[in-house]
Amino acid sequence: MAWLRYRGIVKWIVYSLVFLAFLLLQTGVLARVRVWGVSPNILPTVVAVVAMSEGRTAGAVYGFFIGLWCDAVIPPVPAVHAVLFLLLGAGIGHVTEKLFRKNFLTGFLCSLVALAAFDVVFFVVLYLIPGRAALHNLVLVAAPEIALTALCVPAVYVSLRAVARRFGNELTGETS
Repeated sequence: MAWLRYRGIVKWIVYSLVFLAFLLLQTGVLARVRVWGVSPNILPTVVAVVAMSEGRTAGAVYGFFIGLWCDAVIPPVPAVHAVLFLLLGAGIGHVTEKLFRKNFLTGFLCSLVALAAFDVVFFVVLYLIPGRAALHNLVLVAAPEIALTALCVPAVYVSLRAVARRFGNELTGETS
């Protein structure tokens, strides 16, 4: 029993290290890549894949804590990442526990849904409510960002699912 607890702790440490690598990639490299005026955003994808792999409770907790990291590193609105990633983790974890198989297609679609939800909330909070942009501007930014991020999803999925498969899932008994 102690071995399983240790294995679970190691799994979450590895998930955290993988997230930190993706955070550095996002803020250091991908933020400088501009295609169609936007950059890919892989961080909602990280939340989606972990939530799909680990379920709603673990997805919510993971989303909240990596959201705190994002709020500390990525401006401009404090607490938005933490709350939004918590909700995305809980929602995607719940839906995938009940309705979908844990495979690449599900991870890919959940990643794109997470990114779309993220974009809508950020647009509403930062631009629509303050009156700095019209609703059609959301489509002009979100569509190319989702398309660019879709190209990055396989790398995120493979990395995080490798952790899930290596260390297993306590809820389902799934192991490598």
